[in-house]
Amino acid sequence: MESFRFVFMADCQLGCYATFSGMSEHDVGRLADRDMQVEITSTVNGFAWDTRHDDVAST
Repeated sequence: MESFRFVFMADCQLGCYATFSGMSEHDVGRLADRDMQVEITSTVNGFAWDTRHDDVAST
């Protein structure tokens, strides 16, 4: 077997939940003005939320 390289391409959505978490009503309203639907949620840091939900979805 020849050696090969592996490139991990992360899901571009990974971490998006954290990006939109912790926004104020004003911030969510500005996004709604651009037809984006974002719900007000508590602040999430890092990928822990995404990882937990991905694990549940994968099993």
